[in-house]
Amino acid sequence: MIDLAARPAQRRRGFRADVAFQVAFTDGPAAGAEATALDISAFGVRVFGEKPLQVGETVGLRFALPEPAVRKALAKLRRKPSALTFDALCVRAEVRTGAYDADRCAHVHGLVFVAPPEKVREAIHQFVHLTQLEGS
Repeated sequence: MIDLAARPAQRRRGFRADVAFQVAFTDGPAAGAEATALDISAFGVRVFGEKPLQVGETVGLRFALPEPAVRKALAKLRRKPSALTFDALCVRAEVRTGAYDADRCAHVHGLVFVAPPEKVREAIHQFVHLTQLEGS
């Protein structure tokens, strides 16, 4: 079980949704490895996994936003937001932070999206907004 409550206050450009989902590294030094996302925003994602990454490396990511995380919020709406998708999204990201978390026995990395396609950025933005509605 992931303890998302043990996080410090937000210090980032955009709100991050505290959700856990699988992320696949599609290229770069971690190609073929997988990690678990801890949170996501329209600007980046925080992941943990077995593969250590170096700050400054660029990696390819593939993931699907978790529909169950926003199911109640979607039910309140008359229609699904136009850009929102639960299909696989692909984006490149730069490793900005990295540390070994002894409690998780895993490496935790902060990744910033690099020139994400507009449809990917908008899908993530709408997803994050729905997670805010989900909690209200």
